[in-house]
Amino acid sequence: MDHQSIVSSLDTKEEALLYTQPFYQRVIINDAVKNFTPAYFVSVMGTGISSSLLYRFPYPARWLEVCGYVMFGIACVFFLLNLALFVMSCYYFKGRFTSYITDPTRLVFMGSFSMGYITLVNFITIITKGKHVYFVWALWWIAVVSAIYTSFIVVYFSFMSKLNTVDLDARLNATILLPIVTITVVSSCGHNIEMELHHLNDIVITMITSFMLWCLSVSLALMVITIYMSRLIIHKIPSTQIIMTGFLPVGFLGQSSYSVYLFGCNLNKLIPEELLYGKILLCICGFFALFLVSFGYFMLFVAIISVCSKIRPFARSPHPEHTNRYGLMSWDKSFWSMTFPLGTMSLANTIIGEGAVGEYPLLTFKIMGCIFTVACVAITVTCCVGVVVHVVLKLRKDYINRYKYVNNCIA
Repeated sequence: MDHQSIVSSLDTKEEALLYTQPFYQRVIINDAVKNFTPAYFVSVMGTGISSSLLYRFPYPARWLEVCGYVMFGIACVFFLLNLALFVMSCYYFKGRFTSYITDPTRLVFMGSFSMGYITLVNFITIITKGKHVYFVWALWWIAVVSAIYTSFIVVYFSFMSKLNTVDLDARLNATILLPIVTITVVSSCGHNIEMELHHLNDIVITMITSFMLWCLSVSLALMVITIYMSRLIIHKIPSTQIIMTGFLPVGFLGQSSYSVYLFGCNLNKLIPEELLYGKILLCICGFFALFLVSFGYFMLFVAIISVCSKIRPFARSPHPEHTNRYGLMSWDKSFWSMTFPLGTMSLANTIIGEGAVGEYPLLTFKIMGCIFTVACVAITVTCCVGVVVHVVLKLRKDYINRYKYVNNCIA
């Protein structure tokens, strides 16, 4: 068979040439590595927080702890795979690393790397139970440096530098919160670790650092959410392609509520019981936590209604590229953006439900924490299955086309 017949049996001449390459070059480099984006680290965030939620479910069970270990293993696999793809993309494609740290459309997703890493550190903190605490503390300081990078360098180059002349209004969606949420996540992890440290000086340093990170994140995020809300009011809800990003503000509000409540609980433990300052500060932090989680409920309502407005029966003509034949949302990578926000709302509701303020458990918040946990884990598992199916279909298509090419060559 001549060359023209071979080419005509495939879609294009370029595709025919593609299948002359070895599997590593064809699939790994020219597909997986070439199409890599830091947004893929969102998968680590979702699986990482799901592992902690399963291990610390409000109604504990041994099988849930085992599921937590399994989910943590999946999170580690995602982290290592994405880290390998990140390094390989910088090595094989010239200018890729520069774009990761200067291109606003990619730069904001570097926060996903930091948050994914810190969710792994969080789970390590839980399972070590005070053992090897200074090893975990060292991992936390690495996360602090990463968070400072995202909150200062990323935010500046994304929105303030004159090097970026892209229309800002076109980029004003909830993804701009990603670099800011990172420092909230690191803050809450610090509060989880600090009371396990052996020396008072280490406890105080960690506590102050974590609280300063929380203050920074809240001050920045509330300004950004104000701008984001004004955009929603003026330009209405985002397009179907980025509609899932509406859940990201929920992630900040839930995580910041959890962090400040932990801070209050730790202050109450640290300050001598005969002094009232601990109880007073715990109450103040509890009020802040309730304020933030209440705002989180509102933003969750906005996000859910926004998604519903894009599907049947609420949408007259659903977007054909992002909905299935039934008019419902088709699964894609954006579904990962729901997992972490739901997980943070679970953390916030669960810790508020424990009733440290007044030592009076609040059953409603505890139940809501369970609901958010189930929702987060269910969506995470669905996304993991979606990733596996997507990879299998990709490999199947490659195998069929490769087989077609080889047979045509032999013929």
